[in-house]
Amino acid sequence: MKTTCILLSVLYFSICLFGQNDTTTIKWNKGRILIITNKSDTMAIDNLGQTIAKPARQKKFKSKWDGVELGLSGFMTELGSFVLPNQWNYLDLNYPKSINFNLNIVNQSITLIEKKVGVATGIGFGWYRYRFNRPTLLMGNLDTLSFTYDSLIKKSQLNITYLRIPLLLEFHIPINQAKDNLYIAAGIVGALRIKSYGKYVYYPDHNKRIFKDNNDFYLTPINYSFEFRIGIDNMGIYFNYMPMPLFKKGKGPEVYPYSAGISFPF
Repeated sequence: MKTTCILLSVLYFSICLFGQNDTTTIKWNKGRILIITNKSDTMAIDNLGQTIAKPARQKKFKSKWDGVELGLSGFMTELGSFVLPNQWNYLDLNYPKSINFNLNIVNQSITLIEKKVGVATGIGFGWYRYRFNRPTLLMGNLDTLSFTYDSLIKKSQLNITYLRIPLLLEFHIPINQAKDNLYIAAGIVGALRIKSYGKYVYYPDHNKRIFKDNNDFYLTPINYSFEFRIGIDNMGIYFNYMPMPLFKKGKGPEVYPYSAGISFPF
């Protein structure tokens, strides 16, 4: 029994110490053990040709989808301009206060090339706050999206929450003598609107009041976006653009949302 324990210990540490694509022979009394290792498997064979060690598991690919992201959100026109036409200027944004926050909680990775290339999918949530420059009061109870200006309003914003499901192709590239990993991902992200409301802060009689209008404002219920992500290890940046208009066709301005910011993968 003691001899067997010593033999297994020698076998274990030999497998751990020898590098890739190596063949090692260990002599033990009148027998010998042949250890063969390559990139993904390690195998030990005794002098009778019997396998006495199981192959190592394949190294799986883990994407950088899950994590938290914080950035700015905005609108673009169909021609790619960040300046909206005059007839839509009631949607002009206060960009420093128009925030996007994403929480990606489920990560399902599909390995294409171990630890180097894979497909990322999962589940996440996105919160978008569009803070308007003007005292805009949106109205979604008419045939089309309407608005009015209210001089008592000090803060006006549109808030939207989406359930997000990605389909991204992701690459991991070793850098800095393989101490760090550069990751690059691109693909599409589906978005299902689960909540939307207008929020207005005003001060009648010098007292602060907050009014929330739970309304769909003719927002497109299902959308998708093109997304690009790049970073090193557990920090990166992202850019997201929706090629479908924010509002239903013929019901509101033809604006296209985008967001960009920093990401912190788990």
